[in-house]
Amino acid sequence: MFRRVYQLLHCKRKTYILDSSYYSMPVITISTYSGRTQREKDRLAEAITEDVVKIFDVAKKDVIIVFQEEPHGNWYAEGIRL
Repeated sequence: MFRRVYQLLHCKRKTYILDSSYYSMPVITISTYSGRTQREKDRLAEAITEDVVKIFDVAKKDVIIVFQEEPHGNWYAEGIRL
């Protein structure tokens, strides 16, 4: 998810673009079997957030982590239910 950020100069009824850059909000999706405790998910989200902040050089408030939990019967590998 990217948003274009512009620095604009307004002068005599015209607008000039001085600089433009991309701002990204990292969204990390974790697919997992259902059944993990809330504490486990909290700890994993905290660890991933800290790494994303360091590696992507973004603010902690901009990191979004989504857990998608599915029952064991919904997972397949090589056509075989896991």
